[in-house]
Amino acid sequence: STANLSVSVSTSQVYDIAMAHVSGSNGTVTVTQETQLQLRLNVTNNGNGVDTVTFTMENQPPWAALGSDSIQIGRGQTIAIVITLSPDTAALSGRDYIFQVVATSADGSETTSPDLTAQIVAKETEGEEVETEELDEDDEGGLPGFSMFVSLLALTIVVLSRRKD
Repeated sequence: STANLSVSVSTSQVYDIAMAHVSGSNGTVTVTQETQLQLRLNVTNNGNGVDTVTFTMENQPPWAALGSDSIQIGRGQTIAIVITLSPDTAALSGRDYIFQVVATSADGSETTSPDLTAQIVAKETEGEEVETEELDEDDEGGLPGFSMFVSLLALTIVVLSRRKD
């Protein structure tokens, strides 16, 4: 006699996202006003299946933007996401802007990144040369403080006013 045995196994997907600074980075960058810099953050899927992860930022300055709002990431895969920093002159020089990225898995579970820090450096402006023009009042042969034209005009007015008398 032959016996048949049927076994059915079902597993649930495990969602497990981790975020870390990219190799060689501590998550702190120095960026000059009115320039653009890209900061990278590693996202790793430690779960047992493909996950669709959406991203938002917390405490971010207005000039920080995510390169992508969502990614699809395979099991065991690590993907670097990009945060673009474009501080304008309103970004305070010498201030550290500290913010985080929040990753939300397909099941709704959230993971917050380690702190990301943008240190702002003031934009150096090129010193404009100030042109100094020296006035030599003797060049025109007129009265001090007057040009030749103004001197002649004043003399004409004086002569005409005496003629009327």
